[in-house]
Amino acid sequence: MKYQSVLVLHTPQDSIESLESAVLWANKWNAQIDICVLSLPVSAKRIATVKGVDGIREEGARADLASTEDRLERIRRFTNKHKIAVSLTNHYTIEDNIQELLAKASLYADLVMISHGSSLQSGFHRKCLDAALFEANKPVLLTANQSLNVTKENVTKENVTKKNAAKELEQPKAFEHVVIAWHEDIHSIQAIRAAFPLLEMAEKIDLVQIENEIDTTADQQDNSHKVSDIEAYLARHGLTANLAIVGTDGRYVSHALLDTIGQLNPDLVVMGAFGHSRIAEKLFHGVTYDVLGNLIHTDLFLSHA
Repeated sequence: MKYQSVLVLHTPQDSIESLESAVLWANKWNAQIDICVLSLPVSAKRIATVKGVDGIREEGARADLASTEDRLERIRRFTNKHKIAVSLTNHYTIEDNIQELLAKASLYADLVMISHGSSLQSGFHRKCLDAALFEANKPVLLTANQSLNVTKENVTKENVTKKNAAKELEQPKAFEHVVIAWHEDIHSIQAIRAAFPLLEMAEKIDLVQIENEIDTTADQQDNSHKVSDIEAYLARHGLTANLAIVGTDGRYVSHALLDTIGQLNPDLVVMGAFGHSRIAEKLFHGVTYDVLGNLIHTDLFLSHA
């Protein structure tokens, strides 16, 4: 199993490095790559709605267009340099239209890739995420804003020139260590199913289950039984996970999960998204909202059943 069609989103707030890493990953999977460049031309929007536009607004519109063209040209140079075939589209839009646009754009994608950052809590990025998860019902891989992986082991003075060394070093970060945030519900199991192509490449998988109370009574035995079910399910797919049941010790579930992820320091976290309503999650320390806001330097795989 692998991803055959990948949609990569890029907004003006995203780094070129994050897009390059996403494209190299998709190319590594031999997937069809569709890059959707999103532009939010505020000044152009004003021009469309105001008659008798003055020079300031015209100048702002030209700046919007020049910035977008620069992004497109940098993307073209990168894909041409690596001989990666992509479908590149550019969309001028406003926030109110983003969900409809992305629902259509991601209709035939197996996976949507978006840059990960604190801006996912609200605004343009958040609407992109919501459109992929809820409107198109697609799994989303949020890629952290970090440069491509650079390792000295790949370079030797004897057999690699400077030019070839740079090319050799441009590799996406490997997901060798994956943490699965497990809760026995449809969202978690759907996330695991959707993430199988990534889990199959991992060298180590930690399965973390957060419990409000941990004791040695029958409840604990019941918890062990539940975990063994997910163990067996993963084993049927050739995957072995290191299991950990972690108590909250008076913390919010999300805080306990984030603390555990911090200790494990994985390359990727896989979890079901928005098990409760989005309003309830935002008001009552929902796990998804807290993870999105705090886990911005780690790649994150989300799926909503």
